[in-house]
Amino acid sequence: MIKPTIGRQVWFFPAMGDPDIEHWDVLQACAATVVYVHTDRLINVVVMDHAGNIVSKRSIALLQDDDVPVKGCQYAMWMPYQKAVAGGQQAATLHANPFGGGGPGVTPRGGGGSSA
Repeated sequence: MIKPTIGRQVWFFPAMGDPDIEHWDVLQACAATVVYVHTDRLINVVVMDHAGNIVSKRSIALLQDDDVPVKGCQYAMWMPYQKAVAGGQQAATLHANPFGGGGPGVTPRGGGGSSA
């Protein structure tokens, strides 16, 4: 089980006929960000639909492990990469810190290099 935290990205699938969401392809999720955690399986999200509209959704089921969505109901789920990292099938990708102290080849802001 992946513990949800504020700011994490998830895939969101709206309920069938949801008037708030422009969802053009039922096989393609909408992007969503966790904004509140009720439990490990219940979250609030901000959704960007297929038209780029921003919509908030409350009390969304977050599928974990082998959970199966209820047909026609809205839900969120972790992306395949997140599940692979949590399950140990893939190493996490380390991203450079934009404020310095990143990985190899990253020069902290204001450090190194020539001045113009």
